[in-house]
Amino acid sequence: MDSERNARAYERKGSHLLLLARRRDRLELVTAEARALGAAEVEVHQADVTRDGDVAHAVAGLQVRGIGLDIVYTNVGFGVAGPMQSLTVADYQRQFDTNVVGLLRTDNTGVLHADAPDPVPAWLRVTTDKAVREIVDAVERGRPEVVVTGHAILLVFLSRQAPRLLRFILMRAHRGRPEPKSASGGDA
Repeated sequence: MDSERNARAYERKGSHLLLLARRRDRLELVTAEARALGAAEVEVHQADVTRDGDVAHAVAGLQVRGIGLDIVYTNVGFGVAGPMQSLTVADYQRQFDTNVVGLLRTDNTGVLHADAPDPVPAWLRVTTDKAVREIVDAVERGRPEVVVTGHAILLVFLSRQAPRLLRFILMRAHRGRPEPKSASGGDA
């Protein structure tokens, strides 16, 4: 996990860490490693960004003691994957609640900053100006759709020219990444 790697980097520097995760076993493992690597202080809270108050409670505990947060890493989120006919609105709602509402819950604690680096790799991004130009141009030409980003253009090309290859790649990618369980389904 990227968040664990980030924590380890700060542990080696002797930083004070506040670690939050859904799974208690992951927290205990990372905490033990943090102490072994020399972290000055490690505080852990079991928290789920899909539950109101979990993140805010942990941050409030620090603030009461006069401790602020300098850096916040979030590593929440997942993508819904699978055959369209097997997916439900609830699947997408769970994804939205985790990826969007969960981040908003973290941001509403007042710990995120507007100057945080963009976690999206540069090769996946396109500038707003370029996107606007391409969309306006497509509308003026009467095109019913336009694909703007390079990776999306590649996916469209593969879906049209090599659909079996694309399906193979996507199925392999899906098998390699377990989806979290629903909130009612256990230790998600």
